[in-house]
Amino acid sequence: IAELQKELTTLQSKEGESQGIIVSLKSSIAELRMKLHSEEAKRSEEINKSYQKRAGELKTLQSKEEENQGTIVSLRSSIAELQKELTTLQSKEGESQGIIVSLKSSIAELRMKLHSEEAKRSEEINKSYQKRAGELKTLQSKEEENQGTIVSLRSSIAELQ
Repeated sequence: IAELQKELTTLQSKEGESQGIIVSLKSSIAELRMKLHSEEAKRSEEINKSYQKRAGELKTLQSKEEENQGTIVSLRSSIAELQKELTTLQSKEGESQGIIVSLKSSIAELRMKLHSEEAKRSEEINKSYQKRAGELKTLQSKEEENQGTIVSLRSSIAELQ
């Protein structure tokens, strides 16, 4: 009886230790779950900020594009008016060749400005797309890192369970 009581006491002691380990493991699992939720929330917030930033940049680009379109339309209108005026002057007899030369020069300058504006617009758009591509790669890299962290945390939870 004494031996059985001693063995019972030992078993009860081990059961108490096991309960302590189980409580500790449950606590660790709860902490890891909290970390996992925190990481997921952080990742979601980073993605939302990035999308908001891109939306703002897109609005800015659209605004610049509208301004550039307005400038181009205005320049084309000016070119058309100058060409019409040039034609009228050429049809009249006795008009000064100096005026015609001046108008041709103005048209050439406006055409150069038009080409310059179009080249500038194209360059701005290309830079913006390259910048967005770089940001997308950075986001994808962060997403891969976050996925690795989440997988690791889930694996730790699974091992602890």
